[in-house]
Amino acid sequence: MNNPFYFKAASKNGGLKSRLMVASCVSALILTPNAAFAQDQAAPEQEETENQQSADIVVTAERREQSLQDIAATVKAVDDEDLRKLGVNSFTDLATVLPQLNIGNREGNIEIFIRGIGDDNNTELSEPRSAILLDDVYISRPRGLGSFFFDIERVELNIGPQGTVRGRNATGGSLNIVSARPNFNGVSGFVDFGIADFDQTEVQAALNIPISDTLAIRGAVYHLEHDSFVQNVNPLSDNRESDEVNDTAGRLSVLFEPDDRLSVLIVGDYLDQGGTGSGGINFFESVQQGGQDISDLNDIPNPRDILSRGSQPVQDAQIWGVRANISYEFDTFAVQYLGSFRSVDYFFNRSAANANFPGAENNLFSDPEGFTDSFNRVQFDTSSESIVQELRITANDDQRFRWNVGGFYYTEDQTSFFNTTSDPGNVFAGVEFAIPEALRDNFAFYADATYDVTEDFRITGGIRYTNEDQSRTGLGATYLFLFPTETDGAPPNNFNFSCCANHRFGTEGLVLAGPNRTIFNPDIDGDGNVTATERIATFLDGITTFGARDDIDDQLQLLLDEGPLQTGFDLEGREISSITVQDGQVSDEYVDWRVRAEYDISDDNLVYLSVSTGTNSGGFNDTFTGPDGNPVTPTFDRERLVAYEIGSKNSFFIGNYRSIVNLSAFYYDYSDQVFTTLAAVDGSSVMGSQAGLVSLRQNIGDSELYGFDIDYTQDLPLNLVFKANVQYLQTQFLNESNDLTDSRFNFAASPDETVQFDPVGNRLPKASDWSGSVSLSQLIETGIGKFDWVASLGFRSNYFTTFFNGDGNAPDASLIGSAAVDAVNNNLGSATDIVDGYVRLDVGVGFEPSDGFRIEGFVKNLTDQTYSQTSLVSPGLNLRFLNAPRQWGARVRYSF
Repeated sequence: MNNPFYFKAASKNGGLKSRLMVASCVSALILTPNAAFAQDQAAPEQEETENQQSADIVVTAERREQSLQDIAATVKAVDDEDLRKLGVNSFTDLATVLPQLNIGNREGNIEIFIRGIGDDNNTELSEPRSAILLDDVYISRPRGLGSFFFDIERVELNIGPQGTVRGRNATGGSLNIVSARPNFNGVSGFVDFGIADFDQTEVQAALNIPISDTLAIRGAVYHLEHDSFVQNVNPLSDNRESDEVNDTAGRLSVLFEPDDRLSVLIVGDYLDQGGTGSGGINFFESVQQGGQDISDLNDIPNPRDILSRGSQPVQDAQIWGVRANISYEFDTFAVQYLGSFRSVDYFFNRSAANANFPGAENNLFSDPEGFTDSFNRVQFDTSSESIVQELRITANDDQRFRWNVGGFYYTEDQTSFFNTTSDPGNVFAGVEFAIPEALRDNFAFYADATYDVTEDFRITGGIRYTNEDQSRTGLGATYLFLFPTETDGAPPNNFNFSCCANHRFGTEGLVLAGPNRTIFNPDIDGDGNVTATERIATFLDGITTFGARDDIDDQLQLLLDEGPLQTGFDLEGREISSITVQDGQVSDEYVDWRVRAEYDISDDNLVYLSVSTGTNSGGFNDTFTGPDGNPVTPTFDRERLVAYEIGSKNSFFIGNYRSIVNLSAFYYDYSDQVFTTLAAVDGSSVMGSQAGLVSLRQNIGDSELYGFDIDYTQDLPLNLVFKANVQYLQTQFLNESNDLTDSRFNFAASPDETVQFDPVGNRLPKASDWSGSVSLSQLIETGIGKFDWVASLGFRSNYFTTFFNGDGNAPDASLIGSAAVDAVNNNLGSATDIVDGYVRLDVGVGFEPSDGFRIEGFVKNLTDQTYSQTSLVSPGLNLRFLNAPRQWGARVRYSF
């Protein structure tokens, strides 16, 4: 049978109409038999067991308590019990049960994509395009958020723009973690202890105490630790490697309800996050030297084996927050205040970790008697203090005209530090960004209302106005220092790159000043000319303590003493080093809206049609020195999404067994989409290094997304339950982007020879054509207790981790100069970003011999699939951040 969603009309608008017509037909074909069946056959009386599924799952996806079947939108909900049975204990694991999600952890930053909408820029200049919320409170910096994944009630995924419902940045949708609230039903709680391979230990505990009829408290604690999922096979190194976890968290909630009208909930949480962080594995050399195809990592023996020596990976974060939810119900409306303060202090040191491949040791090491270690590193040191305040007034649910109006305020003050060291070498090429202040302020006013035209027909409309300001001050530098050799007898200003004068920088004991440095303007004397001496002074100001074996300070002093200085220039005299004051600033304002119509065919059959918009504000990039010697701060425009969706929700019985069939079809029109690339300062690089490269966010063009979503639950005999959650998604870029540089390859010596790139026809990153989760579960009651099991099969077709959709092959030579062609041909295969499709199986079993006591076992990723959740591809780098391998575990829980 041909898939109607492959149909494409000649014009864009014609394509949209055709696809929505097809979607309507698909909805009608599935809905009509169900509706007729439900009307012709009265729903039988059914005594449901604990394993049978009810349609009355209550969620708050639209800021009201509603049955999941009554929400005219694509909403998914997974409760804590279902997650626990499958061993899901991290944020990134959610993508295994919610296929509309693609979640990765890159260097401590959680990247979330919903239906291909997301952002992989983890600097202070960006925020998620899909909102992450903790108890309805917006989280701007989702570092460490996965470790608050304990003592929760459920996770809600609301797909599509949420601007008129949620306060901020919900273009792709929102993912809300709902934690357990205190209650007045007596003293209760649980203690949960689990173990798994990789020396994993997991402890959870919660205690609920009603102090009185009006005051209750709930406390919860959590600890998770396990060894690294990768193995350093370098026999001369004892480095612990990335993915090692050591997290401890706690939460205290206080609920005060003196009467039926007033409710005051205060929650405080804290997380101490250690371990080695998510550093990724560099597969660049395994492709270049070993000829490995990394599109399917399951074809590589031991893909998690690495060769590493030098800087120890370290993650150290302290994250805490306090939030308040205060509401008062009047006779016809209610007022709610949400307030939050959140602090994030995050430090991460990533060392070079190269994939193991045949012959790798010959490239990584010198001769056995003169073994050379490497302290190449990337270091992040960031902090964020954010305040969220929201005031909402909502009409009661029993009114024909139900409205919701509110104001939202968000402010964030960040410091940020990013630094790279190159060690060893006779050329030092490094990057530093020291930002002592990055400010963001956001005001929004919104209104959303639903009117019951008839008992069965409703219309909804909403609007949101947003005003946003961003600014940043600090220093940004791409350093290049050329050191003379020590072996050829040449004077210091005669540079020989062929041999042997290795400097050391970054060895044991190095302490960087970070954002606390004192020099932010390299023009120290203020004469408008930055000399080589001032460049060196600016660099040295960023070092608090040199490493025990560092000698770069001595070599810099040699340049200062003996000159003439060759710093910041290539061999032909072109300036490629850039040290500039960061002083970006931008303001933006925009309006979003939504309209929706919904109709109840019967009490158990709903159809709807909606149109909504989502906007992300424009912004600015790093400041760098342009070809004319003046500072340049490139900006980018806002991006806008218009989402069309048609869907139906159906609940009915087949015999004595309940069926739930929810489906939707959608079309997204995405304009001026923003992505991050690398750009060359004056188009230059030296010896394949990344000196002279800057990160650049730019509008690369328009795109379209369309597809359908099916959610099916079926109760079966023998207390079995079958669930299927499947998404089909097509994405492509529609128009050519101007001056888009292909940042996967080394840059040539001049701008007219850089590799140009045209994204037309390419797919959006992190967007599989097909993704789904299918599960079967059963509850078996016996005389000695209850047994249950669940098997969940997750699958995804192939996807790309970047918009380049690259297999490493050279672009059309007509687009690039001869020097760039040579650079590309030397990198064949190393720039691939495709991830082959996979199928993974997760299994859980449980036994409850008595009320309150439960024993569980689970296997995550039983088939031991290995795949890239996200990646970073640039000259000399193909850094892959992998999923967790197969893991066996068991836990014991006592509830009271």
